[in-house]
Amino acid sequence: MNKQNGVTKEELQLALFQLAGAYRKLDQRLTVQANRSRTTLKQPLIERVLRAESQLDKKHDKWNHEHGKLA
Repeated sequence: MNKQNGVTKEELQLALFQLAGAYRKLDQRLTVQANRSRTTLKQPLIERVLRAESQLDKKHDKWNHEHGKLA
């Protein structure tokens, strides 16, 4: 237990370990928030793509029906 400036080596190691844990938790939270933001920004685009695919499917089905082809 070497005391240097009133703090032991073990106390410094514990403080560093706690700080590293707090950093990891904060980093995880920020990553989750960033992923949510990206998903929120992409949502309108995803919905437009799904609508376009649906319209193309309907047109394809209509064409097949009009030309006597089974889908």
